Amino acid sequence: MNSNLKNLWNFCYDKVRSKVWLKRCEFVAELEKERGLEKRDLRKRKEIPTKDKDDDTESDNKYKKGKKQRKI
Repeated sequence: MNSNLKNLWNFCYDKVRSKVWLKRCEFVAELEKERGLEKRDLRKRKEIPTKDKDDDTESDNKYKKGKKQRKI
């Protein structure tokens, strides 16, 4: 019973990986190539503009890093 379940799981995993994930990776790689994106472009941190607390307008000088910081 346990080996049948494991075989079923491996079969489903392989099918999803080949039919969905690998095709998605190929598609994204093709898009990046068409747009001229390189690895270093993809590694840049994204900056998100934040709003001032006083007047609720976006400030060009203040940016919040896209990566969340951990709270300890």
